[in-house]
Amino acid sequence: MERNGCPVKARYIFWLVVGVAVGVLIWRPDWRATIVRTATPAVRAAAPVVRQFAHAAWERARSWRPWEKPQTTSRGKDLPNKTPQPAPEQKEEIPAEAPEPGPAPGFGEAYGPPQPEEEPVRPAGNLPPRLPDVAAAPPLPAQLRSLAARVRGSNSPVVWRRLADAAAKAGIHAIAAEAYLKEAALYRRQGDPNAAAVETLKAGRHSAEGSLYFHEPVPTSTGQAGLARLEPAYGCMVGAFIDHDDQLPTTFMDETWQTHREPSEFEELVGKKHASYFWYLRFGRPFPRKWSERLRRQGIVPHIAWEPHHGMGEVDEATVGRFADEVARFGAPIFIRFAGEMNGNWTRYHGDPALYREKFRMVHRIISSRAPQAALIWCVNTVPEGNIEAYYPGDDAVDWVGVNMYNVLYFDNDRSRPADQVHPADLLSGVYRRYAARKPIAICEYAASHQAACDPQPRPALAVQKISQLYGALPRRFPRVKLVDWFDCNNLKHARAGRQLNNYSLTENASVLKAYQRMISPSYFLGRSDEQPEERIRPLKKGEPVKGVFTLSAWVRAPIPRPRVYITAADQVLYAGDEPGEIVCRWDTRKVQPGQYPIRLLVLDREGRKILEQKQMVAVRR
Repeated sequence: MERNGCPVKARYIFWLVVGVAVGVLIWRPDWRATIVRTATPAVRAAAPVVRQFAHAAWERARSWRPWEKPQTTSRGKDLPNKTPQPAPEQKEEIPAEAPEPGPAPGFGEAYGPPQPEEEPVRPAGNLPPRLPDVAAAPPLPAQLRSLAARVRGSNSPVVWRRLADAAAKAGIHAIAAEAYLKEAALYRRQGDPNAAAVETLKAGRHSAEGSLYFHEPVPTSTGQAGLARLEPAYGCMVGAFIDHDDQLPTTFMDETWQTHREPSEFEELVGKKHASYFWYLRFGRPFPRKWSERLRRQGIVPHIAWEPHHGMGEVDEATVGRFADEVARFGAPIFIRFAGEMNGNWTRYHGDPALYREKFRMVHRIISSRAPQAALIWCVNTVPEGNIEAYYPGDDAVDWVGVNMYNVLYFDNDRSRPADQVHPADLLSGVYRRYAARKPIAICEYAASHQAACDPQPRPALAVQKISQLYGALPRRFPRVKLVDWFDCNNLKHARAGRQLNNYSLTENASVLKAYQRMISPSYFLGRSDEQPEERIRPLKKGEPVKGVFTLSAWVRAPIPRPRVYITAADQVLYAGDEPGEIVCRWDTRKVQPGQYPIRLLVLDREGRKILEQKQMVAVRR
């Protein structure tokens, strides 16, 4: 028995297969990932055929005339409808420049983007593309105004903190930021850099900053002169620690009995290849050749955090020499991060800066002479800040400067000390300001917590915000950061006893994973050490000559979450949004006459009050 030319039995089999496949996709997510991996190449290969079929179907639908009766032959079969044609001498001539008939408006996008000269440039962002009325700022409370007048000229940090706390409580962010910075400067002058660092972080919670940036093609001949070992000329390599990510099913063991995860599975989840992965290795243990070789075969640079377990006294030339010989036999680029976070008293090599510098210089001398393809990283923790310089071995003994930093929900897992307003740029800026002019900077470990041990309520929105803040700032505010590693680990489960405080997993929460995918997607973030970004991002210059369609972006920090950001040019709104992520838009200057035009960056709070405003003139040319 057949129905419409298809055997009924075959139809039943088809729908049974479909039902089984749907069940597999729903109840077995690991099979679902496998099916997606297998099907993706086929879908991509079939896409042109599907587009061609859709185009043909559309053209056939456009030519259908249901009100016209089809012509038939004597056998009753349909013939194509034919409209009477004019005689040749009466046929209307179609000019050569007339456009070809095409699909209906809005349908053509299925067949590829319009030509560049016809491509419409639409406003970016999630808000309506119009400027709201700016509300007036509230008057300064009389008590706060009186307190501000009394502390002017005072050299007491306690007095300035009183003003800062009062302004912060009243929501007067500009005064609070200024007062905390003044307090920090006084502590620094008194020889207390750690107190100064704490107050600087407080100022960051209330600071408002914004800058405009211009996107241009990267020069084809980017020179390598003056670069450190493994340093890309432009762009930032992305890396990660993934070996405790429980979402990655495949594991393997190296010769040091350490279990590792498969990078390709991580990269499938995050949507981008990563240039480097790191692992911790105790000093004196064998070089992890199996792990390193596996990464090398995938074009990945291994990164070993090599840490003395018993202090600097165990670091001897013979052991370092054997390790350096193994690195030399490996023969491929590799990062060695030796004895990191020495400025923190939680490490066993803290407390004797002179001995530390001596041993680090010895390690650098041996490795650089025997394994010149290795880059040695000297890495601090972002706090404490006051003793960092005492441990610096010198420019001649350091290839890269690294920093480890984390955004957490609460300081020291104490719910009475929230840390959600600490900006990652403030965690980075101290080390960057001190060393970036001399060395490439590596963020060797970064993560943002989305759940704390002292608070069982997940907070993924905070991690999303911090990811957007850091990765959005790197190409604009910190271009000498050439490597950034995410610490992908649920420490609530995998950290040692006493340190199970935060969940830094990247792949457990869908919104956190999506934010990371979005922020590393620009070509600036390199999936290989030898990649070249598609464009360079630099500050917009005063009187910048522009023409055609070009790309703009902004970096904004505000004392409130999700401020409303607007970018305008020639009274046209180019960007209007309040979602975390990059602030990027385009301007089509072909719509305006040549001349001078202001580009305006405006940031408002939720009540429409101005947080900051900047203007920059550009010169439109033909």
